[in-house]
Amino acid sequence: MSKNRLSEENKMQAVMDLLSGKGSHSEVCARYGISQAYLYVLRDKALEGIKQSVGSNRGETREQRLEKELAEAKRYIGDQALVIEVLKKRR
Repeated sequence: MSKNRLSEENKMQAVMDLLSGKGSHSEVCARYGISQAYLYVLRDKALEGIKQSVGSNRGETREQRLEKELAEAKRYIGDQALVIEVLKKRR
């Protein structure tokens, strides 16, 4: 990944390019100068946001909602650990 941070707009555009098929996963990563692991993280966050915006958790109890949030947090931590490992190997 480049030293310059990717803007929010470019993050969104990278995910949109991936989801709409405007190039392979590798091509989208190269276009935006990001790692494949980071693009997966962005994609997962975007899909989770879409899910939440359409009300996928209607009718859930507070406990069920919290359990889902905990599972998502654990998955996110795992994704971040993967990104860290990839970055360590690049050194």
